[in-house]
Amino acid sequence: MSVALKKLASGGVVGIVSILTSSLLRLVLLGVLSRLLSPEDYGIYVLGISLLALLFSFSTLGLPSAILRWGAIYSSQDKRKHLEILLAASFSLTGLFSIAIALIIAKNPEYLQKYLVESLTENTLILVVAILPLFVLVEVVSAAFRSKENIVGYFGIKELLPIVVQIILIFVLMLFYIDLFVAVSSLLIAYGVSLVAGILFFIKKYHSINVFLLKEFNIFRGDLKSITKFCVVIMLIGLLGVLKDRLPIFLLEGEVSNALIGEFFNASRVAILMTIVLSGFNSILAPKVAALYEAKDVDQINLIYQSAVRWSIVVTMPVFVFLVLNSSWVMNTLFAMENETAGMILLWLTLTRLVNLFAGSPGLIFQMAGIPKYDSWFLILHVLMLALGLSLVIPLYGVLGGVLIILGVGLFVDLLRTYVVWSICKVIPIQLIPLISVLIGFSILFWFKSNIVEFSENNIMVLIVISLIIAFTMSLSMIKRSDLILLKSLMLKNKV
Repeated sequence: MSVALKKLASGGVVGIVSILTSSLLRLVLLGVLSRLLSPEDYGIYVLGISLLALLFSFSTLGLPSAILRWGAIYSSQDKRKHLEILLAASFSLTGLFSIAIALIIAKNPEYLQKYLVESLTENTLILVVAILPLFVLVEVVSAAFRSKENIVGYFGIKELLPIVVQIILIFVLMLFYIDLFVAVSSLLIAYGVSLVAGILFFIKKYHSINVFLLKEFNIFRGDLKSITKFCVVIMLIGLLGVLKDRLPIFLLEGEVSNALIGEFFNASRVAILMTIVLSGFNSILAPKVAALYEAKDVDQINLIYQSAVRWSIVVTMPVFVFLVLNSSWVMNTLFAMENETAGMILLWLTLTRLVNLFAGSPGLIFQMAGIPKYDSWFLILHVLMLALGLSLVIPLYGVLGGVLIILGVGLFVDLLRTYVVWSICKVIPIQLIPLISVLIGFSILFWFKSNIVEFSENNIMVLIVISLIIAFTMSLSMIKRSDLILLKSLMLKNKV
């Protein structure tokens, strides 16, 4: 049995469960806030957290990804002190930089209000940027856990604890009083609690995050240039990635109501369910791909990468069928958004995520192969095409026109990136036969979509069974022997 597959399974199951749990809890939180806040205030909340994500993207300085890549390399080379110094430098630099960014914005909030988030009041904007250093340091501390191969600590601090604390706060505060400012404050407290808990847990388990090791920073002289170049590119990739995800929200402001912005955001968060399984595998794949690529073992990379992508598709297919057949019902049930537009937004964003799923994780392959510049070029292309398309279409056709642009641009860029990953790294996510099976399944699926009604109390179980049958048809030809090895490892919980 492949050791790489066993390791992927043992970590992947933790990652998938953690990301799935946090994503479902996040949907619960958004559903509660959608009902407690007015539609306009909820739209403003979405703008605030989108701004936070944008600032976060470059405030990490690319160092959490550097911890993952060089941490794997240093661990394989038994260079423990190198890793400890990298952790200390990352914690210090990102903390100081994010605090500086927050102070600059807090002193001059009018610039962001004028050019990016006009709907945010000054007090709300200042509260949002106060979250930034906490958000950044939680990411660094979770990466530190990952560098120690502590998957539970990594996902617990990064994914689970912040959302659990915020949900508890919201449910307590709703008994008294809640508005937009209170909702944002709960996010601030949640990340503060997560940071303190993460640091204390790390110190207890690994003794310290020893910033005094920075005096030995010259040990990095040989790697400093490579790490710096890597971090600059990763920082650009992070910024572009967030722009790709949040650009529609910023461009929609002023063109549609804040309530419609809230609908778009909620639909996009539901559609993310499509990529949860692959995201769980990716967190484990990243350091393994880095180590295997360093060893020039491309065959092993293809083995674990393709197996992860295939299982991600197979497991996710019922979710896809469910969302496509019942998009309006889902938006109404989760967020009390009864209009047909919300369901159509979810339908097209779900299709977009399916395209992303079949493309695998080309960005991860580029980054862990030490050539992140290719990923940055494709992200630049993606963002420029999105900006142009959305700017032209949204004023004419509104949010639904914008969603179709997102799907079209995503399909084009994912196809191009997949080809380039194959031509440079000789890594490909999926073979031809599974694609053919899915096209057949699509035909069946859209026939049902056009000939049956949405969910009601009378046909829920019938449609669930239909969803599973269609999903099975679309997934049947994908399974290979290596995938069964991975499944066996998951079921037996093999120790690595």
